[in-house]
Amino acid sequence: MQHKQYNDGTVANVSAGLSSSGLSCVKVFFLLLYNFHNKCFSAFLDHLIHPPAYTQNLSIWDTAIIRHRRQRSRKEHERGISDEHSRKLNKSYETLRNPCLRAKYLLNILREEKKCMY
Repeated sequence: MQHKQYNDGTVANVSAGLSSSGLSCVKVFFLLLYNFHNKCFSAFLDHLIHPPAYTQNLSIWDTAIIRHRRQRSRKEHERGISDEHSRKLNKSYETLRNPCLRAKYLLNILREEKKCMY
């Protein structure tokens, strides 16, 4: 008869499929398989299962983040300048279209010219 003692203190009769704690043959088989898996099979699996490719992992590169932020800042700055020019152009167009605003603008120009003369 072959006996196998497990870490939990149970002793199994491997040839008959019985143990001192009343384990069935199926349970003993799975315990043996579990021990085999932990000792041998896991080393075999380490060679079969590869880590994900570099582009598939979730690591973050600070340089890429900084580069992306700078590019976005540049675009936002250009867009901000463009928005400012657009606002000035719209205001100028409205001043030229409205006679009252046009007169007020011309009076402001004359006032500035008089300040420069004195």
